[in-house]
Amino acid sequence: MRPACAPLAAVELQSGDLMPPIGFGTCCRPSASGSELVASTLAFLQQGGRLIDTAQMYGNHREIAEAIRASRVDRSELWLTSKVNTRVVKSRGAALRSINTSLGELDLPFINLMLVHSSWGLTSQQLLDVWRALIQARDEGMVRNIGVSNLVRHQIEQLEQESGVRPAVNEIEFHPWVPNSTFQLVEWCTSRGIAVTAYGSLGGSANSLGSSSEVSSLAKRHNVSNAQVLLRWSLQQGVAVIPGASSTEHIIENLHLPRFCLSQAESDGLIRSPMPRSFTRWYNLESEWGPLTRAWQYMTFSSIVLDISIVAALAVCVMLAIRHRKHKQLQRADPLAMQDANFTSEDPAELELTSRPGASSEE
Repeated sequence: MRPACAPLAAVELQSGDLMPPIGFGTCCRPSASGSELVASTLAFLQQGGRLIDTAQMYGNHREIAEAIRASRVDRSELWLTSKVNTRVVKSRGAALRSINTSLGELDLPFINLMLVHSSWGLTSQQLLDVWRALIQARDEGMVRNIGVSNLVRHQIEQLEQESGVRPAVNEIEFHPWVPNSTFQLVEWCTSRGIAVTAYGSLGGSANSLGSSSEVSSLAKRHNVSNAQVLLRWSLQQGVAVIPGASSTEHIIENLHLPRFCLSQAESDGLIRSPMPRSFTRWYNLESEWGPLTRAWQYMTFSSIVLDISIVAALAVCVMLAIRHRKHKQLQRADPLAMQDANFTSEDPAELELTSRPGASSEE
């Protein structure tokens, strides 16, 4: 008989607050907005779930607020995580205003955990400014805990060194098929008392886990679902999970995991196995950015000043190219005229001299 895993324990953060180990993700699926999200979030809360993970970028705070009100769950039992939209928020003042807006949209007096969503498109100074805004929001009681998402070791170290405050959480893509650098990041975060939350644990709404023979084999062996195998795998790595779901059946499946354990051999076998077909990878960590990803980042999410500079530089290049082309065309059409033109100065003082009868530039 296989030994059962111990009951899931809450994740204790640096503040002493206890974060639920299984939450409800509200991103990146067709049902993550509107009435469908209200219904699924309400079902999650009615089934005993208490952690809801959202973000300013998702644009669904108001639907989540509606579900919370309908559930009548006491605020003291609820855990709400959100993230500052760093695609558009790049300063301390803008970050504080965005948090105030989120509180209004969520209809809550405070947010349990607020994260910097990403470093995409931010300079090191902008990232630090947004982080300092989160520190201020925590000190003023707007949020209880602060953390980061999609940041790697050197970025977290720089934030702590410059501000004196260590993030409570790092939310990243995590499953058996992430690169070794991500495993190293998780190990480092854990050693520093930074809790890790996994998104993308199940590979997205389009994923078919049945295409993985290893996942299916373990599910059959333990008499659980394929999704439960992957969620249990992450939890056994000491990482919290926030799977999303639309149906009440899948919400129950994700939230109430049977107390089975994967052996070390089974866990290692998952890591070595091929990634299932249609499994979504996000590649949001800097350690996974290739040259094209870095180029896309700066093209898409660079600051307005940089965008204007690039456009201006391109415009100058186009103007010079047009001028050069016209010069060549004129030269081919009338070489003698071009020869005369080459001796004509554009300096107004010299033009004035040469326009006077008998004048020369040596006067």
